[in-house]
Amino acid sequence: MSKRPCANRFDVERCASFHDFADPIGGRHDVVGDGRARRHAARNLENGHGCHVGKPPINVIFDTSGTGVSPQSCRLIVREIQAMPQRSMKQDDPLEDFKHRAIACDGVTKLVHVAGRGPAVIVMPEMPGISPHVARFARWVRDAGFTTYMPSLFGRDGAVPGAEEGAAIFRRACASAEFRAFAANGSSPVTRWLRSLARLAHEECGGPGVGAIGMCFTGNFALTMMLEPAMLAPVLCQPSLPLNDRGGIEIAPDDVKAVRDRLERDDLTVLAYRFEGDPFCAAQRFAAYAEALGERFIGREVPDSAANRDVAPFFRQHVACPHSVVTAHLIDEAGQPTIAARDEILSFFALRLGAAAGGRQSCRPL
Repeated sequence: MSKRPCANRFDVERCASFHDFADPIGGRHDVVGDGRARRHAARNLENGHGCHVGKPPINVIFDTSGTGVSPQSCRLIVREIQAMPQRSMKQDDPLEDFKHRAIACDGVTKLVHVAGRGPAVIVMPEMPGISPHVARFARWVRDAGFTTYMPSLFGRDGAVPGAEEGAAIFRRACASAEFRAFAANGSSPVTRWLRSLARLAHEECGGPGVGAIGMCFTGNFALTMMLEPAMLAPVLCQPSLPLNDRGGIEIAPDDVKAVRDRLERDDLTVLAYRFEGDPFCAAQRFAAYAEALGERFIGREVPDSAANRDVAPFFRQHVACPHSVVTAHLIDEAGQPTIAARDEILSFFALRLGAAAGGRQSCRPL
């Protein structure tokens, strides 16, 4: 099948796979911005000598200047999560260690999986749903000293992403009124519900505020959620919408202005991650974020060579490129660039929300 974008959401049934929405690209795609954004927006993962990493190095960390995150805090977070039991990523996850809550916001009820104690972090799933890899990341957040809220937005919760089932979930999400999969310069309606969830989570957990991470289909949602005053720590992992515009950002112009004004006023930043050759979250999109948010946008590019290649059928058949930085394509080994990304994200949450070792006693468990 030729790689071409669908004209609109009603044409989605003719698109057999996620891969149909991206043209293959190769080489280095640097992001441009102004001020600090130019230095940060396309900063690659580097080794201790400041050299570009072509292959996964040992003991690699991100240059965390501009984020307020220190290497020491990253190491503290690592110690906090090292004791988590290993689970197979090739078997469905029963999510038995989460409390399963039906949460109503704005007249809409959704299932939310909640675990941990401490300030709240909302972990939004990637396509095609809450996979074992997404659940593993949510547990890392929990074990770093946070209360994890993981809403079920699409798919079968805990399931290993199958090729046919995943493709069907993707098509349904594209046609859903909750998401604007093909609309550049427009915010998905589901973000209103997510902002209300952030407000509720802050009321329940207290602390300075709430963090959120979106991935793939939900990647940009954490940015729109910054319209909620409780939100303090937004992370965008491989934001992939709109599907038919590699340089588009999935947020309304008025919302972008309001978010940037808030970032400037409250001295906050947005962290974002992508694999350098990812056609679903292309360099053009990071350039658009840098232009829209200026020095408040801090983008990271991870080398494609650092990606896990042993992936579930959905990713093998329909994605077929390094894409999911902290989930499916993460290599769970010390010194890996994707592990460095995970640790920086957790440390960013700790910095903004006041959690980490010793901080979890401040909030009641849920």
